[in-house]
Parts: sequence; C-alpha cells; structure tokens
Amino acid sequence: MVTRYRDFNTKYACSNPTSHTSISGVLINSSILDYIPPWFLNTPGDVIVDVDPQKATAIVHWEEPIATDNSGQIADLTKSHSSGQRFSIGGTTVTYTATDPSDNTVTLTFLVIVIGKMLLQIVYRRISDSCSSLCL
Repeated sequence: MVTRYRDFNTKYACSNPTSHTSISGVLINSSILDYIPPWFLNTPGDVIVDVDPQKATAIVHWEEPIATDNSGQIADLTKSHSSGQRFSIGGTTVTYTATDPSDNTVTLTFLVIVIGKMLLQIVYRRISDSCSSLCL
C-alpha cells in the first residue's frame, strides 16, 4: 500500500568556467514514491517446546527477527511477545509488524506451542484407570 511520498531537498553549487562566476543555492526538490514494504531477516519458524517440570508454562526463546527496508529506516516495529517470555500450555501466535517511513507495512507471524506432557500423563492415567475398572 502506498500512502505518501518521501521528499528530498538537494542543494547544488554551479559555476561557469569561462566567467569564473558561480551560482549557489540552487535547490532541487524531488519526491520519490516508495511502494516497497519492509521485510524481515532471521524469520523463525514455529517453536515447539515442552512444558517446564512441575509448571503449566515454559520460557520460550527464539532468534529475534530483524526488520529492514530499502529506505534504510524502520519507522515503527511492534511485537506481540518477546523471546524469553513465559508461555502457557497450548498454542500462541506471535506477531511482528514493521512499518517504514512511507507507511508501508509487513507482518510476520509464527506459533509458539508448549506441549504439556504432565497434563497428557494425567489424562492417560485417568483413561487407563477408568478402562481397567470398566473394561474387565
């Protein structure tokens, strides 16, 4: 999506080699239309971890993606979660959004999945206990 132009002002000094006079302060205004959105480097895939022992959560780490843009600047970078944060059992969508100075935006998402082995063991025990008393 294109939302605005980037304006540049450039000042040039010009001279006439035959008369040895110079003209200074020539100002050229130009606008460049930036329609290229930023992009991410080091994009993580889905992250799957086991739950911490005796807890229903896990501290999850991933390599932080790096936002870059053809302008060389990122005006805004937001993220829904941070690497090193604690996540509950289940799946959580992590979202990063980068915006360049021309308001072009890109969004990156991936899943953090915390597998709760303890919960599965409890469910399995209840099922097997029920089955052993009912299935005989």
